[in-house]
Amino acid sequence: MTTITSNCIGHRAVFNTGRQYTADGQIIAWEIIGHQHDEDDDYGLFSDLFVVSFVDYSRGIDGTVRVCVLDEDRLPTNAEILRSYDRGDYGYDDDRQRVHKLQQMAHFARKPE
Repeated sequence: MTTITSNCIGHRAVFNTGRQYTADGQIIAWEIIGHQHDEDDDYGLFSDLFVVSFVDYSRGIDGTVRVCVLDEDRLPTNAEILRSYDRGDYGYDDDRQRVHKLQQMAHFARKPE
């Protein structure tokens, strides 16, 4: 697990879900574009809300999702990001330059021909 630092904005990753949408599977690239830390002093719990830009390269879909990580000092996992995306609860990322960079990351993660 990756511990959260003050500079988690811009953290990027790419992964393959293993779903067979294409011969390469389903490749998703993502980047953290927002982060908010909330602490509940009454119960000693805390949560981190992340806004994540994503590109589903295999299906031609891009957008943003919100991912909440409860009571742990870490970044969201690929599985948590995928779960938010699978719910269909995603918005539009109007930073097309960022989306293009994520598309390039995903493109280079494909299986070699």
